[in-house]
Amino acid sequence: MISGFAFPDNTSSYLLLLAIGTFSLVFVSMFFLRVLPPQPTYSTLPDEEDRPPFIRKDSNELHRTRSGQRRYSGHSMDYEPNITGISLLPKPEFWQLFVMLGLLTGVGLMTINNIGNDAKALWSHYDDTASKDFIQKRQLMHVSILSFMSFCGRLLSGVGSDIVVKRLHGSRFWCLFASASIFLAAQICALRIENPNFLWAVSGLTGLAYGALFGVYPALVADAFGVEGLSLNWGCMILSPVLFGNIFNLTYGKIYDHHSTILPGGERDCPDGLNCYARSYWVTGGASVLGIGLSLWAIRHEHVQKSVNETSKTSQSTVTPAHVQSFSYGDDEHVPVKSRTWKPNASAWTSVWAPVKRTVSWKETDYFDGKRGFIQGYVHRRPNRQKFPTEFGAEHPLHELEKGIDNKEYRHRDYFGRVTYKKKDVLRYISPTEYVPKRMIVQCAPGARDTVCGDWLRVKIKGKIPPVLALSEWALRPSDRKLGLRSGEEKGKRSFWGVVQTCLRVFLVIIPTLVLLSLPLEKAWESSEFDDSYTDFPNFYWEYPKHARNRMDAAPLEDGDEKAEQEKVASTKLSSKVRLLRPRQLVVKTSDGPWTLDPNPHKSRPYVFISYTIDQFDTDLEWDFRTKNAKDKEQVEAANVARKHVEAMAEAMAAEEGVDAYWLDYICRAPNSDKETLTQDVHCMCDVIRGARPVCVILRDFSLENKRSWGERMWTLPEGLLSAKQELKFCMPLGPEEPPRLVDTSSSALVEASPAAAKGPLYRTQVLTKLDLTYDVWADKDVEDGENQPTRLLAEHFSNVLTLSRLELFAIALEALTNKKTSQLFAKADRAYALMGLLHKRIQLEDKDESLFEGLARLSLENDTDRLMERMVCMLPAKSFAKQNDDKLFLSLTERDQYNSQLWDIEPLCQVAGVGEDKELILDACRGISIRWKAFPQIKYKRSAGFKKLLAELVLRSGAAWAALGLALIARYAYRWSSNQTLLDAPPPGADVAQLANDVIGDQSLVIFGAFCLLGSFLLALAAPASVRRLYGGRVMQSAPWLVGFEGVMPIDSLEETIFGNDDDRLTYEPSSTVFAEREGVQSVDLAKHPNVAHPRFSERIGKEPAWVRCPGAAGDPRVSRLPKGHRLFTLVDTGALTVSIFSAVRPPSVALLCGREGGMLRTVLCHYERSNNCLYKETVVRMDSMTLNQAKVLSWVKLSLGNA
Repeated sequence: MISGFAFPDNTSSYLLLLAIGTFSLVFVSMFFLRVLPPQPTYSTLPDEEDRPPFIRKDSNELHRTRSGQRRYSGHSMDYEPNITGISLLPKPEFWQLFVMLGLLTGVGLMTINNIGNDAKALWSHYDDTASKDFIQKRQLMHVSILSFMSFCGRLLSGVGSDIVVKRLHGSRFWCLFASASIFLAAQICALRIENPNFLWAVSGLTGLAYGALFGVYPALVADAFGVEGLSLNWGCMILSPVLFGNIFNLTYGKIYDHHSTILPGGERDCPDGLNCYARSYWVTGGASVLGIGLSLWAIRHEHVQKSVNETSKTSQSTVTPAHVQSFSYGDDEHVPVKSRTWKPNASAWTSVWAPVKRTVSWKETDYFDGKRGFIQGYVHRRPNRQKFPTEFGAEHPLHELEKGIDNKEYRHRDYFGRVTYKKKDVLRYISPTEYVPKRMIVQCAPGARDTVCGDWLRVKIKGKIPPVLALSEWALRPSDRKLGLRSGEEKGKRSFWGVVQTCLRVFLVIIPTLVLLSLPLEKAWESSEFDDSYTDFPNFYWEYPKHARNRMDAAPLEDGDEKAEQEKVASTKLSSKVRLLRPRQLVVKTSDGPWTLDPNPHKSRPYVFISYTIDQFDTDLEWDFRTKNAKDKEQVEAANVARKHVEAMAEAMAAEEGVDAYWLDYICRAPNSDKETLTQDVHCMCDVIRGARPVCVILRDFSLENKRSWGERMWTLPEGLLSAKQELKFCMPLGPEEPPRLVDTSSSALVEASPAAAKGPLYRTQVLTKLDLTYDVWADKDVEDGENQPTRLLAEHFSNVLTLSRLELFAIALEALTNKKTSQLFAKADRAYALMGLLHKRIQLEDKDESLFEGLARLSLENDTDRLMERMVCMLPAKSFAKQNDDKLFLSLTERDQYNSQLWDIEPLCQVAGVGEDKELILDACRGISIRWKAFPQIKYKRSAGFKKLLAELVLRSGAAWAALGLALIARYAYRWSSNQTLLDAPPPGADVAQLANDVIGDQSLVIFGAFCLLGSFLLALAAPASVRRLYGGRVMQSAPWLVGFEGVMPIDSLEETIFGNDDDRLTYEPSSTVFAEREGVQSVDLAKHPNVAHPRFSERIGKEPAWVRCPGAAGDPRVSRLPKGHRLFTLVDTGALTVSIFSAVRPPSVALLCGREGGMLRTVLCHYERSNNCLYKETVVRMDSMTLNQAKVLSWVKLSLGNA
């Protein structure tokens, strides 16, 4: 309109106005722009470490939220997975949005590009007298209407979509539905309007719909794929208008040309009016209807998904605690507020596809058929079920399952609280980019990929190398000096045929190399900023601990259940046992002579503690401890006789010690019918022992066999150690067949010895110290040296000869009790309760089925054991812990481990927040790193700048310039040289021959110079592969940290070529990371090169490659002799430290937990993830450099099982 009225027939002035106006708007607006600071988020930062200076572009920073008051709607906080680039192609939502945008923009572009033809056709048919200038002004008017209505549509759609989403809680696709409906109305108007005066309706509606479409579509793309990559994603998305717009425009042109005639000047004219283009609008009308249908389909599925969520919320409300508030997370599950500050991870669009995935019945894949498959963009090989018995044993949970798939569905709540139900098949891991459990794909070294054992998918090992570097290395590899070194040739010697091959290959790769270098791709050799932190492990343990360290973290109960609440308080309180200052009952001698049971003895009354074993004096009147059956009449009589022996000697021992009271277990403790009181009496017996004046041990005789029979019992060891005196008195009857002379004073079981009737002593005594008992009576089995004698150390500690630390006391006492016997276990955790007697605080017996590990863990958490459990997490037992029971596992974690370290060598970096079910602990504040297994990423790193690198970049950048200059000179002056030479050979009359000669010489010089330029560019092109190698090489100053693993082992030079594209001695073996690590010994300097060196021999802490890596089966190969059953070798590459470590495990670990320090290095626990119970299972422990600590992020609660599954 401005062009038609202000600048008629003056295009240059109009373009100048557009340029000045655009520049002015941008220039003036620049002064009003400001960068808003990022919103602060709540997160916990460590006090001793600084925050990383750089943030990786493809990483999501996650924080916990502390407030439950904020409300979240279905779209106010959409999930943003930040999918971009090639990752869009496999996404069905990308193609759906791509097609919808193409259809609707094609409809609009057909009208926008051809509204002038519509106006011309209608006016030519409606009014023959309409002039060309009149029609042209009408065309300009329709263009102006289109522009203005498009502006209005963009404004209304942008604001309207936010109102629909945030105020009305509707779908953003309603705006797309409105745009498609307006398009359909415009097509109907175009088919009905024959009077050109009303054609404004077509242009107006089309502009409004087109503007509304582009006002809402960027928001839909951002919702689906994230805001961070919106620019690239939107650039990919708007390719659809190019495709569909041309299709609709070609359709319009074909129909219009069919009805038009060609005028003498070549211009087409169609006098048929509406019939000139009506059929094309039928096509666009159908496209509009299709757009409406797709929009309604998207809206419907969003509604279905919300209904599913509401149903899920209703079902979960019956089990969700009342104090845990919930909110609607996008279009997914309702999530407790005890989660994160959300970095969204599932778009509103993803929910459109969720119902489809749930309703379609897919054919289940057999992941254990040993065949090949395709998943996540990788061609993999599946494991073979037939190998399970030899690899994992017949008890493997997937061994007998049909198709290797568990028919049960397991509930899983991920990091963002989304709940899924899936069956169990192959091993899984938590994706650090999508935050969902995905099937484990493991890259394998040559030879390991053919293995079909295990329960994970295997692919060929590969790296992500820039194509230009791969081409260059392929060309230069035959003449590489290191090939000669590998084959044993002299250093620096190249093969002749290798040089010939390199020359031929260089000629082949010149053009592809130059083409790749000319593409506008990122120059990978240029240093760029990258995140200097490892990929975090996005997981959180949602369930309540079985035994929480703090009562606030225990599971709540139903309201109004007071008794259950009291029981819960007692059970969640780890130290719920009250210490006994005095015995509850004693056998005392009354003033009139007999010994009776006093249920409330005086607090200061001295007494003797009587100890004996049931295998020497079977005093049980009900059960035979040998046969586990009820006793018959004869056995009961024998038990009564045994009781008389014991009671007679107990009375005599009390009299000898000058006291009138003693404590005897079957008399002073509660009867078997009172289980609760009986349990308390047994577990508080340690307090009775501590309060006794002496401890007297009753034996059948003083033979070493009987003494050892008493000393090897688990429950009698605390009785001897806790004695207040350093000596223990042993007593035996004189007559083994007949009891001493006794006088029956009552019908009760209590008897009294008659000193008057006795003609001599009724017993014999012997006094031994605690240290004396350790030689024979308490002698530890399988202990030949003096380094590890747990019972001896305990005796010295309780005799005040040696003081053990809190940590040593717990570990040594557990080992000593483990070596002892017991005739009958009243609970699985009896050994923990026996150990409890030697410590300060007690735990409450909750369940007889409680495992020994749970009991020991609770006991350790309650007592000040100097963070024993946290230290045990970092230990690598000397024996495989995959199949160990609770007893051996806990004990093995307290002994010297494979790195020759003790518990007190470990400095914990985490805290145990609670105890789970089977060997499970809840860890907090450890640092976690996700281990990548499917492929090596393209490593970003900074290199040192040097002259050679500068020269190589100059060669690559200047080659094209020299070629362009040479071609330009030859193209410009070659023909002129030829023409002047022809004139010089046959000069025309009057020609200036001297001038022609000078021109020929000048042109010839320029052509020759251009030829030299081309030759120079050709030579530079020949040097391109070497220049590319130089640019990608050089000393690495800093590299992006990743932990990447693969199955098997491979030579370090081949590994470096796989990761970086060439071998430049970047990687080294970690000298002391695992038990398979080897170190360089004493080395010598080459005196021929350095004759004046001060110290010709030196020793440095540098790792070296084991010989068996290159020569499988060689001496020391762990695959031959050292690997535990079920283990296989894996290799872990730390690209941050540029180190390589070899370790063995049952399964490939997907998580590295930094849990402690030891010996100047970090103790890192490698774990595999189990989706069915959201638990990490300990595979092995490796040692890492301390610099890794600051580059790993702190995790909240994670569940770790110390026993492999």
